[in-house]
Amino acid sequence: MLGTHARSLLARFDPAGVRPTIIVAGIILAVFFGAQLVNAVLPAPRGVGPGPQPQPGGAVDIGPLRISLASGWQAIDGPIGPRLVRGNVAVDFQLNSFQGDATELYNTFVREALAPFASGFGATQPALIQVGPGIPGARGGYTGVFGTGADAIGQVEGQLTAFVIDGTGVVIDAWGSSGTLRPMLDDIELMISTIEVR
Repeated sequence: MLGTHARSLLARFDPAGVRPTIIVAGIILAVFFGAQLVNAVLPAPRGVGPGPQPQPGGAVDIGPLRISLASGWQAIDGPIGPRLVRGNVAVDFQLNSFQGDATELYNTFVREALAPFASGFGATQPALIQVGPGIPGARGGYTGVFGTGADAIGQVEGQLTAFVIDGTGVVIDAWGSSGTLRPMLDDIELMISTIEVR
């Protein structure tokens, strides 16, 4: 039995105000748990737009490629396509139709996409490598001062990896300001070595 004190406390509640409060609380709970149920049933969205889409397990799809991200790296939309970033280092991906081998693609990219836009530019001859599941590739380094005036990036060091799959040339351009790239090369080369072709 309720004591006198408990009965006096209950008497202070307005019965007309308790019912709407219970109804509103019920609606809030139904909406909350209903949303949880819908989220559990529906698949998560893969993102919006043409850029790289993060996948479960820290991977990103870029065209026909799936790249597993090393710790600390994230995918964003760069100014000319997909980009991976960590600190001041960026890894850009360019995919274009190309008829030729990896060495030709590397040399074409150096000649047409890098050298004309830099001063004091220099690039190494490409070394032959394998990318992902045994795809023949070419890799080399470059340095140069890119941009002028307000658009100046300054002294840049970079590493290019090029390969061709089914008539698509893939150039992976890893770059950063002088002194920043070398500490990240192990991560970058690991990500490239584990590329999967979908």
